[in-house]
Amino acid sequence: MNESKINLDSESIRIRYHRIHKNDYTGLKLKKPIFIIGVPHSGTSVLSSLFNIHPDVAMWTEAPEVWEPYWAEGVDSDYDSLVPVEENYVKYFDIEKITDAFSRYIISQRKTRYMNKNPRNTVRISYLKKIFPDCKIIHIFRDPRDVVNSITRNMPNFMIEEICERWINSINHVKIHSKNISKSDFYEIKYEEFCERTKEILTESYKMCDLEINEKILEALPSKLTNFNGKWKTEMEDKLHTILRKKLEFEMTKKGYQW
Repeated sequence: MNESKINLDSESIRIRYHRIHKNDYTGLKLKKPIFIIGVPHSGTSVLSSLFNIHPDVAMWTEAPEVWEPYWAEGVDSDYDSLVPVEENYVKYFDIEKITDAFSRYIISQRKTRYMNKNPRNTVRISYLKKIFPDCKIIHIFRDPRDVVNSITRNMPNFMIEEICERWINSINHVKIHSKNISKSDFYEIKYEEFCERTKEILTESYKMCDLEINEKILEALPSKLTNFNGKWKTEMEDKLHTILRKKLEFEMTKKGYQW
């Protein structure tokens, strides 16, 4: 491998990576990449930002240039067709392309471990595992009433039921596909508990991901975070509360939430 020909500038890696010719692939390998997943507005951003405090981690969020390059360029297409959800969608070309992009990125950042937060990956767990058999997956979930409220603040009311369905489908997808993953490779975090035990949960996450921890890292982690839950009670009309209860109550109780 001629490293002099490898472009390791982080910006060039981010922009239109899919256009790099197959013959330009370097054969670089990626060790135990870390993927943070969860329904949008569930805490994925705050979790990934704090996780990135670890000095060995290089975070590329959300890397649509690699996962869905044509969608990232604004090409109008069906959402479902852009999100592979099963391992049988994986082609050898995908493995080369994605592995190479992320490998180049961690080298450009002078780090040793790659981390990516992308809510769309919540519905393609087996796809991730097919490409990266040794990857670590962290799933964060939150009270769906606050998730739906946060997502639909600037949406028409008729969208609420659809967002409820997306939360249910995503949670069930994770439940089904995480069963096939070793417990040492899958870690689930409840947003409300993360706010209360931030440092403890981040420490547990680092250990699960085989990241070394020292006093300097621990000192940089906050002990607690502000929990922004409960806004759905005052920001949504009572008639919308009825819709939330009808759509979500049964499934949310499975995750430990009570109406």
